Amino acid sequence: MASTAPPETGTRTEQPQPNPQGQPQSVPYAYPAPPPYPGYPYAAPPPAAYYTTTRPYAVEHQYHVFSRVMCMIMITFLIGMIFLLIIPLLVFGKYTSEFQVETLSVPSFNVSDTSLKANWEAKVKVKNVNEKSDAYYYHVESSINYKDSILAVSLVNPFRLGKKDTSNINVELASKAEHSGMEDKILKEIGKDRSGGAVTFNLKFGVVAVFSSGIWKREARMSIVCDDLKVNFGGGNGAGTLSSGEHKCVTYI
Repeated sequence: MASTAPPETGTRTEQPQPNPQGQPQSVPYAYPAPPPYPGYPYAAPPPAAYYTTTRPYAVEHQYHVFSRVMCMIMITFLIGMIFLLIIPLLVFGKYTSEFQVETLSVPSFNVSDTSLKANWEAKVKVKNVNEKSDAYYYHVESSINYKDSILAVSLVNPFRLGKKDTSNINVELASKAEHSGMEDKILKEIGKDRSGGAVTFNLKFGVVAVFSSGIWKREARMSIVCDDLKVNFGGGNGAGTLSSGEHKCVTYI
């Protein structure tokens, strides 16, 4: 009876097999696996979404509402200013007047180095150039001047002009006293011009007028300057008369 081979126990070790040339094959050397990576030693920063600079919706909405309100206020203000400038022009037109000296005479004129006694009489043409409004000139103050020195002052009676109307006003002025209190230098200059046969005066007006169109009324203040009024004198204490030519005045509002 054939004997049975006992079962193999333990670990079986493979033996290298010879290659066809009779040389044993080499068995590769097995390296151990590398240890696990320890990981990043520092804590990672929080996600970027955690931080935010965006304003809350309610605050942003209030900001836009405030901006719109301010824009509307500014636009309303500008429109109101435009109406304030345009409406008076449409209703009243030009609230100004034209003045022109027609005649100027000096019946008496006595000047020395210390005093001045004189009278002036003028006729002035006034035109209301406004096509839409009547004008009532309720305060008209006139003054006669030599250069920048006032020689005499008087008030003109109030008067009224309709649209585009023209009228003449009479102006009478007189120095208040023989001794005017002016600087001696001015009196000497006037006397020198008088001796030369002619003195140049300036006639000025301060006017307050009311322009009315229907129920609308508007007050205007004007300053009228009539320069270079050359008055020619005869010999001695003779009267003086205005030189020929057109003598228009300049109106300032």
